[in-house]
Amino acid sequence: MQVLTDSTDNSILIRVVDYDGRPITSLTHATSGLQPWYRRDGGLVVNFSAASLAALDSAHTDGGFKHVSNGYYRLDVPDAAFAGGADSVAVGVDCSSVNHILIAANVSLYDVTNRHRCCLELANTTSEGLEVRLTAWLENDGQYVPLTVASIEVAVREHGAGADLFVLTSSTVTNGRFELSQSSPGFTDDRLYTATVTITVGAASYVSVHTFPVMG
Repeated sequence: MQVLTDSTDNSILIRVVDYDGRPITSLTHATSGLQPWYRRDGGLVVNFSAASLAALDSAHTDGGFKHVSNGYYRLDVPDAAFAGGADSVAVGVDCSSVNHILIAANVSLYDVTNRHRCCLELANTTSEGLEVRLTAWLENDGQYVPLTVASIEVAVREHGAGADLFVLTSSTVTNGRFELSQSSPGFTDDRLYTATVTITVGAASYVSVHTFPVMG
């Protein structure tokens, strides 16, 4: 599994089985002796407290722990585990009251700084261009980066113009990417336009510039 360095609100899937390899499905955040932990490469084991999750799709809660299926558990890991300065993180749980074998999750961290690209696709929804729809996402060395918590700004202007024609912003991530739209964008036929895309993840912002023609 890969996680973006300095990203936030990450949930990791781990598996717990017994000594015969059969899944253990009865653990909860309140199980006696349950202890979630993570270890960044070269560092010490960091324990953190388990917390309740009302449902599998509940919002991230540090320490959130809930059975998914067949011995797989969702574990919400604190942001500090994925901070810069490490290449990988091991994540797991111990439980002193249950005989078990933990299949820990080994997470690779990657930093997109200087190797990133904000990608953008856009199209008019009618021949008259009454609405333009945009999809934007982040790539790292050509590999798709599935975003969880992030924000975006897309500033569109005519090539050579001194002011933006329109600016779109959003912090809603859908399936790891952004989907935006602008009604009556005000394009003029047979002109070249520039879209400056800024995607912010945690404390880091990544910017790419895209040009596209509008043909009559």
